[in-house]
Amino acid sequence: DGSGWIAIRYKSYQGVPMTGGGEVLGTLCLFSANRMSPDTANEYLLQAIGQQVGTAVQTILLFEQSQLQAQRLAKLNELSAVLNQADSIETIYQLIGQYIPTILESDRTILGLVDRAGKTVELLELNGEIEDTPFVTNVPISGTGAGISIHEKRIVQFPHDAALEQFPDTRKWLKQGMQNVM
Repeated sequence: DGSGWIAIRYKSYQGVPMTGGGEVLGTLCLFSANRMSPDTANEYLLQAIGQQVGTAVQTILLFEQSQLQAQRLAKLNELSAVLNQADSIETIYQLIGQYIPTILESDRTILGLVDRAGKTVELLELNGEIEDTPFVTNVPISGTGAGISIHEKRIVQFPHDAALEQFPDTRKWLKQGMQNVM
């Protein structure tokens, strides 16, 4: 911890939270070789500086976030355009495997198609840890994360929505290296 370093070189410390958008983003720390005595005027100045710095940091973070979102939306529009021109299911698979990692953070993309009977999902690995042959398997809809997404028509996220122990197939994919299953 830096307390020995502070005690030897500096005699006083003042810290103020950097706030922006109603949240604490960090702290601004002042060290002095001289002993600083509490001074209400300096405390108000320090607090104002902390708020100004926090607001500036928040502005930059929001700008960077909006830039990233704009890039992701541009890629989504590009994906939409190329999907509209797809002439085969294989082309769709290839495009999804190519574009999804540029739009959403993922280490692996698997596309699942429900069979005609509505009992199983054929899962095809589109990118990630693909070896010589892409991962392809059929899993039952019932009792899987894919099944919940299909039956409830909603996004499913593990382990947020349920314990992985309840879904052996999904747990197996995670053990094989997936960070998130959506």
